[in-house]
Amino acid sequence: MATANQAPASPQLLITPRDALRIVAAGALVGLVTIALYYLLDRYIFTPTLCGEAAAAVGRCENKAQFSGGMAMVLGALSGLLAMVQLRVFRPLLVVLLVTVGLWNVMGMIATLPWLGALLASALLFGLAYAAFAWLAQLRNFVVAVVCSVVVVLLLRLVIQL
Repeated sequence: MATANQAPASPQLLITPRDALRIVAAGALVGLVTIALYYLLDRYIFTPTLCGEAAAAVGRCENKAQFSGGMAMVLGALSGLLAMVQLRVFRPLLVVLLVTVGLWNVMGMIATLPWLGALLASALLFGLAYAAFAWLAQLRNFVVAVVCSVVVVLLLRLVIQL
């Protein structure tokens, strides 16, 4: 029963505004970690490994951005999963999977921006994505939550591909 100072809790919504801000902050931090990993992997792992030999590196060197982005997204997703579990987000694995699939190729586009713009864009995109998918995952019916989330992922993928 709610007291005079508390609003009655909605049976459909589990995220309070304070929790939403924490999720946005954690998502932004995951975005910063992911873009930093992208730059580090691209510069120190994949560029020397794939672009080392001039003659044989032509085909391999073209794909280093995709390798760096994919590896950074996977490692960032692991840190995002830890953050979502720490924040006690409902269905944290679903949230992280949806964000990872929805923003899969975005690192290559963000990396073309100046470094400060890339940091801001990454933090903003990941923060909003984590908040949106955490909000969608809180729906009580799992099937409805997955269907709604898949629709949002498909729309996000279409926007990214444009």
